[in-house]
Amino acid sequence: MIMSNPPKPLSDLAAALVRHVEDSARGFGVPGYAVVALSRGMSYVKCGGVSSLDAGGEVGPRTAFNIASCSKAFTSALAGREVAAGRLDWETRIDQILPEFDLGERWYTGQVTIRDLCSNRIGLSKSGITGFGARPQMTVFDLFDRVRHVRQEREFRTEYQYFNLGHSAAAAALGRIDGGDFLASLARQIFQPLGMEGAIGGIAASAHRSRLASGHMVIDEAVADIGLATHEQYIGAGQLWLTASDLIPWLRCQLAMEPELSLAGLRPEDIAEMQRAHIVATPRGDDVAGIASTEGLKAYCLGWQTVVDKGLRIVRHAGGDFGYASNIILVPQFGIAVAVLCNLFSYFPMNVSEDIVAWLTGADLPRRETVALGSEFPTPDAVYPTSVSSARGALIPGIYRHPENGLLRVEESGSDVRLTFDDAPTYNSTVVRDEMGRLLARPLYSPVFTFRGGENPWSVDVGDAEAVRFSPLGEFRANSEDGNNAI
Repeated sequence: MIMSNPPKPLSDLAAALVRHVEDSARGFGVPGYAVVALSRGMSYVKCGGVSSLDAGGEVGPRTAFNIASCSKAFTSALAGREVAAGRLDWETRIDQILPEFDLGERWYTGQVTIRDLCSNRIGLSKSGITGFGARPQMTVFDLFDRVRHVRQEREFRTEYQYFNLGHSAAAAALGRIDGGDFLASLARQIFQPLGMEGAIGGIAASAHRSRLASGHMVIDEAVADIGLATHEQYIGAGQLWLTASDLIPWLRCQLAMEPELSLAGLRPEDIAEMQRAHIVATPRGDDVAGIASTEGLKAYCLGWQTVVDKGLRIVRHAGGDFGYASNIILVPQFGIAVAVLCNLFSYFPMNVSEDIVAWLTGADLPRRETVALGSEFPTPDAVYPTSVSSARGALIPGIYRHPENGLLRVEESGSDVRLTFDDAPTYNSTVVRDEMGRLLARPLYSPVFTFRGGENPWSVDVGDAEAVRFSPLGEFRANSEDGNNAI
C-alpha cells in the first residue's frame, strides 16, 4: 500500500492550500474558482476570484460553474437509482425506449444498452457536431438523427471510445422512463433530496444569470470574458451547473456516505457498480484517467474513469466546455474527495485537484507540469513553422454536403481561404499553408487544427486528441468537378 498512516486532516492542508490555489490561479490567469475537499468526514471549501472579468462579482460557495463532462456521473447516478427501484436494468436496450437514437444498419443495432452508453464502449468516433458542438438551434434529437452517419472508430464492446451523445441518449431515455424530461427527473430525484439548491442544467440556467460564473477563454494570449453559453444539446454528457455548496452532498453520496447515499435512493452496490471498470483503455494512447498513471489499470466506468497507480485506486472525471473546466477525484478506500471548478478553459482544475489528493494521501502521484497563462494549448511556434503563406487555390470554393456535419462552405476572401460549417460554427477557420506545404486551419477559439497529408488529407487534429474526419479532400475536388455533393 502507499499509505501506512490515515489520511491527513484537512486542517493540515488549509494554510498551504490557500497559498497553492491562489498561486496556481494567478499562473493560469483563472478569473474565478471553487475548491472542495473531503477527508475523514470533514469538508473544506475555498472560493476565490470573480465571476466575470467584465462584470465583476465575487465567487462564493453559491456561485455556479458549468461542470461540463463531470455531468456524466449524474446520468449514471439517476440510472442507478432507477435500477435500485426496479424500474430499469443496466442491460435495457436503448432502442426499446429511445428509437430516435438512430444507429443505422450497424451489425450491433438493437443490442446497445444503457450500460454501453454510460461506459463509452459503443465505439463511435468523438467527432464533428455529434462530439464537439453544433449551432445552438439544433436539439439533441437533431443530433441523434445524425448518429447513423458517425464513423465507427473502435469495435463495439471491445475498445474504449469517448462519445458524448451516448450519455445524452441514456439521459433522454431516463427522462422518458420517468414520464418527463431528464433535467426534471434529475432535479426531483437527485438534486432536491440532496439539498443541492444551486444545481441546475441546460437552457434553464440562463434564467439565473446573476449567480452563474461567466465563461472565459485565452484569446491572443489574454483571458477574455465570453459570457454564458447554455444549451441542451449534450444534456446527460454535460451542461450541468453546480456550486461549491452543491458539491459537498454530491461527493459524500459518491463516497457512499450516509445519509446522502440513501437520500439519493442509491445503495452501496449501486455506487460500486458505477465506479468499477467497464472498458479498459487500449494501448493506442488513450489516457482516460487524466492522471498520468505509471502502472496499472486505466479504464472507463459508468460516468466515471478509474486508474490504479502504485496501489492507489482513483476514481475521477474531468470536464471542459467553452469557457469552463472542472475535475473531480475520489479515493474511495480512504474516504477522500476533491473537486475543483473554474471559469477558464484550462488545466487548472486538474493540477490543483491532483496536488490536493497527493497531499492528503501522501501518494507520490505522477504530476503534469504547470501550464502557465496563454499556454493551455500548443503555442503557434510549436505547431507551425515560422512562416505561412496563403492557401488560396488549395481548396476548390463551393458548398459541400456532409451527412454528419451538414454543409461546409469553402470561400476565398482576399488572400484567405475560409471554412464555414453551417451546423458546426466552432470549426469556422482560416486555412493557411506552411513552409512544408501542409494545410493548416486556425479556428477562432481553440487548439490548432492540422490538415494532414497521406491517405486522408482532410483529417483534422485537435492537439493530441482524436482526429475529426470530414470527407477526404480528394472527394471534394472530384465532387466539385462532377457536381456530386456540390450544392
